[in-house]
Amino acid sequence: MEIDSATVKSATINPFGGIRIEGTIDDSVKIPVMFDVKINTTEGQINSSMSACSYLDNKYTAFSAFYETESFIDLNSVVSLEINGRTIKFEK
Repeated sequence: MEIDSATVKSATINPFGGIRIEGTIDDSVKIPVMFDVKINTTEGQINSSMSACSYLDNKYTAFSAFYETESFIDLNSVVSLEINGRTIKFEK
């Protein structure tokens, strides 16, 4: 999925409130600080904040960003992940 100047290749959510987003970006200065990440559940929306980011190559184009929520996540209630207003639906 193309989001601004980044390409998101994978996104995962873990039950402990962690969200990992991996992909590539053209401008390493903009690395995922620019992402606004939310989890949509059957109970409502859960906001997150970035806690860590690392580069996966020496060119600073591939990245892995980790976001955290303030609470645990019931994975059965997850409907989708929203990144900068773009929706990624999860299949169960």
